[in-house]
Amino acid sequence: MPSKFSAGELRSQREVVEISCDPKHTVALWLSELLTKTPKANLRAVLARLVGALLRARGAPIKAKSNGSGDRVHTDGSGDFNFRRVSYHIAATPTSVQFRECRRDLAANRFPVLLLPRLRVHEAYELAERVGIRRRLTILPIESFVCHSLLLQALEQHRPMFNVWKAIIADYNYRIEITFLPAIKLK
Repeated sequence: MPSKFSAGELRSQREVVEISCDPKHTVALWLSELLTKTPKANLRAVLARLVGALLRARGAPIKAKSNGSGDRVHTDGSGDFNFRRVSYHIAATPTSVQFRECRRDLAANRFPVLLLPRLRVHEAYELAERVGIRRRLTILPIESFVCHSLLLQALEQHRPMFNVWKAIIADYNYRIEITFLPAIKLK
């Protein structure tokens, strides 16, 4: 029989990943530490929530999915995040599932973007080539996407990049607090 937990008990079960963010260091270093310290089983969910916070900060109308999983957000299209005609697919490692979803996006005249850790990009290119969508699929290292997004926001808002990063992490953690599932909280 499944265990029943109150919302407070579930919140107290959340793991906390502490990352050292020296304002003098680069976003790439902060993100590298996040990727290293996050347990592999939780990496995809952490990356998806982080990208969601970045897209919300850029003005994308991203809402939390109501089924409580927090891992995928659907509006239209098959990506984790869909904004206008772009579908962002987040992965810790590339799988055939993401490529099927990207293929569906292409058939629906959407632009799929696969975001995953830099170490997995070459593998993703090879898989995309095998399924015949390499030339129509954008594959980006998530580290580059996050760094570029933070840089743009800092420039647009005339704020230090460290302050933008703190705001993104605050949004990420806020979204975790309003769910009732165990999750990784960033500090």
